[in-house]
Amino acid sequence: MRGRAGTQTEGDTLTDATVTEPTKLWFLLDRSGSMDALAQDVIGGFNTFIAEQAREPGSAHLTLVQFDSQEPFEVIHDTARIEDIPRLTTETYRPRGGTPLLDAIGDLIEHADQRIEARSRVDQPAEDQLVVVFSDGLENASHRYNRARVAELISSRQKAGWEFVFMGANQDSYLEAGRIGVSRESVSNFEASSEGTAAAFQSISRAASEYRGKTRIERTRDSGTFFGGTREAEEMMRSRGGGAGVPKPCRGIPNLDRAAVGRPITRLGISLFPVYLPGNDLEEIATGPNSGLVIEELRASTVPSLEVTNPTNRPVLIPEGEQLIGGLQDRVLNTSVLVAPSTHLDIPVSCLEQGRWGDRRDFGRGRAFAPRRTRRAKNASVADSIRREGSRRSDQAAVWSAIDQELAHLGVDSGTRAVRDAEQFLRRDRQRAHVIRSLAGRGPLPGQCGVVVAHGRRVVAIEIFGNHDLLTPHWEGLVRSHMMERPTANRHPSATLVLHRISRFANAQAEANRGVGLGTELHVNDRRTVGQALVHDGALVHASAFMIG
Repeated sequence: MRGRAGTQTEGDTLTDATVTEPTKLWFLLDRSGSMDALAQDVIGGFNTFIAEQAREPGSAHLTLVQFDSQEPFEVIHDTARIEDIPRLTTETYRPRGGTPLLDAIGDLIEHADQRIEARSRVDQPAEDQLVVVFSDGLENASHRYNRARVAELISSRQKAGWEFVFMGANQDSYLEAGRIGVSRESVSNFEASSEGTAAAFQSISRAASEYRGKTRIERTRDSGTFFGGTREAEEMMRSRGGGAGVPKPCRGIPNLDRAAVGRPITRLGISLFPVYLPGNDLEEIATGPNSGLVIEELRASTVPSLEVTNPTNRPVLIPEGEQLIGGLQDRVLNTSVLVAPSTHLDIPVSCLEQGRWGDRRDFGRGRAFAPRRTRRAKNASVADSIRREGSRRSDQAAVWSAIDQELAHLGVDSGTRAVRDAEQFLRRDRQRAHVIRSLAGRGPLPGQCGVVVAHGRRVVAIEIFGNHDLLTPHWEGLVRSHMMERPTANRHPSATLVLHRISRFANAQAEANRGVGLGTELHVNDRRTVGQALVHDGALVHASAFMIG
């Protein structure tokens, strides 16, 4: 029999090329809250899949496991003959909670190992292991398994002959599945719609029938190519004018068009307009250095990713633009992330320190947010990646170029070309340092939840949080970042123009994508504005935008 090491035991004799082997099918079904809109389609698709497989010749048993943050591993049917699987219903499948995908996969592999060992002890015939993962979004709620551990488990099982399949929506499935070691030819995207879900189950059923019709020799030969080059779900997406994994366009950032502005504070040619956001009701969210969030390098460290753990009972916001100082090199978030309670997840980041990779340090928060132009370059490339492929990768070369220009503009020589060293500029400009200390010491006004930055009459940046308590821990960082600049325009600032810029950002065409953690991301990149926003339960959590030209 094939065990974890891929060895054969007594009674496990390879057959010739004319005999098929029994299949053990493990179906891991996402039951997180975001699947609610697709619940009926998932039920219908799964039942059709079972009915089609029941008509296929050969022996197969199926275990159906559902997962969500309330119950990360719920076995619905365990090792039942596929023809005996009852229909899935709304009583059984009720989406809720978050997406502990890594925990679910880890638990499934452990459960499968136990079955293999039990069968081996009583000399039952060998089965070939086929694992199908069906999910509509990114990991956001695991706390026992990380990505590196799951990748290790999958790799070892693949060497023992297991086949892993990943069918995903609202994400770059090739990127996410690849990061845990699933072969690219066994991955497919599907559209999160009725038609897309039907096509996804059609694709899985067709490929499963082909897999079951093969001998073990053929299955070994074709390992890692489950879909056989045909992906019905992606063909349907292309026929409807969409690319696989590309998020849907939308218009409008919730509640942002209700924003009001107050009288600006103007110092050294730079004006800070206070922003108020009435009617934006948020649950309690923590943020900043006292939030309890733990930030670490991945076990297998890479530049564009970090791991965060939220051990608290409240969601924690990490806003786009906040500098994360330490690790193997300084980083900055590529998009705002809301980390669910009692959760760890990987976050997409960009490097802010080109000349260091090593001298590992604990992560802290920078005194200033990353510079406006650095964030604009980063966010523009992230928005483009979202639009083209559904990933959140930045153009790291463009980010480094913007940092070099920023340091040169300020006359700062940094040994590791780190953007945090821009602070050295304030040692020479005592007046600016005094202005920054004064403004930072004031704190935001009562009820203020954001700021619009203007150079003379020219609006250059919009920084808005969901409420006053979210802005307050980041007030000094925003002030230091924007006030270290020299103004790029003159004339009197205009509240009317500020409101116009907010309205344009609020109603811009955006790419909507499920958040890295909780909520939904919106990314804007048009001829005049580059920006991003994070929305959760219909309320704005954080938004940042930078004007072009």
